[in-house]
Amino acid sequence: MDLFRLLIAPFVPPLIYGLICIPIGQFVLTLFPNAVTAQGEIFHVGATLAIEATQAITLLLAGIALSAVAPRDRHWKTIVIISTIGMLGIGILVQLEYWTAMLSWHHYVFFALILIVMPLGAIWHQRIVSASVES
Repeated sequence: MDLFRLLIAPFVPPLIYGLICIPIGQFVLTLFPNAVTAQGEIFHVGATLAIEATQAITLLLAGIALSAVAPRDRHWKTIVIISTIGMLGIGILVQLEYWTAMLSWHHYVFFALILIVMPLGAIWHQRIVSASVES
């Protein structure tokens, strides 16, 4: 069972991100009707901040889900690191496609969110599970 969890865990964050952030992000953009240009560019600060908030929440949930799926053994930290690097790699590839279509600072904030918020979600979940097991 732990081998299966070990193998599947790195795929959980991209799956969670794709299932939650993409549709919610599209909905969030409808709240800013003039933010997206006809070419699909977004240079509206409010819309960009709303996207960042959506991504932060989704990445937190992805970290929590990762921690919930990953086996709680000596490999846990390695799985979180590998999954974070994988998400960063996916993020870089996606952001390269949209580099000129969004505010430049958005890309760096997005990378920072992956590197900070997703592992924080995993750590938070791990601490909650550890605390509940101890009590």
